[in-house]
Amino acid sequence: MSDVSGKWQLTSLHGQPAPTAMREGGVTLEIQPDGKFAGQAPVNRYFGQLKIEGEAIIAAPVGSTMMAGPPELMQAEQDFFKTLNAVKAMSVKDGTLEIQGADGRRLVFKRAQ
Repeated sequence: MSDVSGKWQLTSLHGQPAPTAMREGGVTLEIQPDGKFAGQAPVNRYFGQLKIEGEAIIAAPVGSTMMAGPPELMQAEQDFFKTLNAVKAMSVKDGTLEIQGADGRRLVFKRAQ
């Protein structure tokens, strides 16, 4: 899991430009070498755990704070969490992390500075 470890900035949510976040810094993801992750979603902070078993990637249910925000950001956040809760594949290439959900939808991140 070391190639996905580090800080990432969301650039695309299901083929659309990343939504803005209510907090400065945008939508982020930080993955630790042990698979624990945390970050800023469009509205709330979140956390979870990834495990790799053979070819399968298993994400424990994502936990988050429970703040409310504008409806469009709340919808984007639900879409974001849905993909993180059902990770099917992850790949890193040229400073880009792509996470594919079980439904084929994708989250694309760039490595944060």
